[in-house]
Amino acid sequence: MIEPSLEQISDAMRGKVTFAKLNVDENPMLAEKYGITSIPALIVFEAGNDAARRVGAAPKEKLQEWIVISTTK
Repeated sequence: MIEPSLEQISDAMRGKVTFAKLNVDENPMLAEKYGITSIPALIVFEAGNDAARRVGAAPKEKLQEWIVISTTK
């Protein structure tokens, strides 16, 4: 549901942020490792560490705002 928005945000932030998509049904061990119990789940990693999380859909503008804020801490 939020994939088109994330693709647009990814294009707009190219070179600043790397986006990756994970299918939790195909990767249940990673879903368990990161405590993903609901989707969509977004996690910002900084230096390999979980820096911020968000669960649930939101409008593109809200997602982009959250990503920008989460990556500039």
